[in-house]
Amino acid sequence: MALKCQDTPCDGRVPRELEADGLCLPHFIRHSERGCDALRRELVQGELSAERRAEIEQHLGSVGSKLAAAATAGYPLADHIKAAILNTLLLLMNVRESLEKAKRRPEAKPVSTDILRA
Repeated sequence: MALKCQDTPCDGRVPRELEADGLCLPHFIRHSERGCDALRRELVQGELSAERRAEIEQHLGSVGSKLAAAATAGYPLADHIKAAILNTLLLLMNVRESLEKAKRRPEAKPVSTDILRA
C-alpha cells in the first residue's frame, strides 16, 4: 500500500488490489455503492440493450472481485469497514439479481387507442 487515495482530501492508502482505481477501501466502497444506485435507476427506467446488460454484468463482477480481493488480502480492517464490505457485496448481488429479472421481463406492449374511442 504505497499510493495515496485520489479522492481529496483523503490521505488513506490504496491497497494493491485497488491501485488501478486509485482509491482507498472506504472510498472504493462509497464509489461502488453510488455506482450501484445509478445502475439500479437505469434498470428501473427499462429497455437495456444486450450490449449494455453485458457491460453491467462485467462491471458488477469486476467490482465484486476487487472488493473481495482487497477484503481478504490480510490488511487489518475495522469492524465497520468489514460491515461496509459485506453490505456492498450484498448490494452488488441485488443489482445483479435485478438485472436478471429485467432480462426476463416481457416487453411492454403499446396500448390500443381503440379503447379510448368508445
